[in-house]
Amino acid sequence: MGYMDNFKTSLNEVFRLSPTDLEDEEIRDDATVAVEETENIEEGPVIDETPRSQHFISSPGYRHNDKTSACSTARDSVISADTRIIGKIMSNGNLLIGGDVEGDIIAKGDVRIKGKVRGNISANKVELSECSVLGNLRAEASLMIDSGSEVIGDIESGDTSIDGKIKGNVISTADVVCKKNSFILGNVSSDSISIEKGAVVCGEIHIKCSENPDELFSKYFSSVKQES
Repeated sequence: MGYMDNFKTSLNEVFRLSPTDLEDEEIRDDATVAVEETENIEEGPVIDETPRSQHFISSPGYRHNDKTSACSTARDSVISADTRIIGKIMSNGNLLIGGDVEGDIIAKGDVRIKGKVRGNISANKVELSECSVLGNLRAEASLMIDSGSEVIGDIESGDTSIDGKIKGNVISTADVVCKKNSFILGNVSSDSISIEKGAVVCGEIHIKCSENPDELFSKYFSSVKQES
């Protein structure tokens, strides 16, 4: 028996460790050294290899929409009911105003109003539905005012259909129809006028004519013809 064998035998007697335990201790010592050596290695930069989602930035004015709205076209501009605008609105197309506007509205197309407007309105066609307008209104082609709308201001229009309330003068280059719910506090001037039962006009009504009034008087009154 050599020196090392005597030494291991002595250790076994003192600590009562089996040769297998000694081998385990040596393995653990080697593992500890390996861990310490690993901890001393400087870490390099961490590279995140997780796939990143792509972000697309659209150009100004572009909005992706899978579904095309059935209520508007490329030439329509919509102001929703929960929107309030202070300032002038100008449009080359059509306007649908459901919110409140404090300022003038000028459009080359048609304007439909379902909100409140404090300002003048100028457009090709104007349709008022359950709304209020405080300002003058000009509609070149036609104007329609429903029974739930009111206008405080003067009106210039083509064909005019009134079923609401107006405080101001109405000047039409075509025909005016006053429906049963209409109430006009002001003068009306047009090529012709139709007033339904129940409508109220508090003011003068003037039907325009292209001929000279004196000539018309002589033309239609026989007594004048006889005297002349």
